[in-house]
Amino acid sequence: MTVSVLNGSGTYNQATDTANSLQALGFKIGTLGDVPSVGREAETVVYYAAKTPAQLAAAQAVANSMSGAVIMAQDPTQVKPGSQVTVVTGTQFSVNAPPATTTPTSVGGAAATPVSPTTTTTTSPSALTGNGAFAAPTATVEPLQPWDPRSCTPSGGEGA
Repeated sequence: MTVSVLNGSGTYNQATDTANSLQALGFKIGTLGDVPSVGREAETVVYYAAKTPAQLAAAQAVANSMSGAVIMAQDPTQVKPGSQVTVVTGTQFSVNAPPATTTPTSVGGAAATPVSPTTTTTTSPSALTGNGAFAAPTATVEPLQPWDPRSCTPSGGEGA
């Protein structure tokens, strides 16, 4: 399956780093590039072209290989030519490490300790714990407004 990767967060080299991590998982990489950032916080979107079992399975395979704020969306205009899926990176995700392949060998009659390969993945935000689960929310960086954002009723009271 061919996957295109577009940097949607503005983080330096994020599309390339993500593509390299996905390639380590066995995905073929198509188009790499950048798209305008949608904001300071954005989810990663796995786009697929049609709601067919094959397209859904392809998008789900890519989405399952990532942790964090990752969603799937059907939008044929976002899928790059030659790719089954296009990933637009966000701000809070990481690509899961490939499964460890171990081949125990014997050295002098004793079994050697298997060594797991190391893989560099995209930068994981501080909101995620090491196991990909969300941690407690951080404090707000913008103070709340001193007024009630609810609209008033015609009689001048609080809105519902």
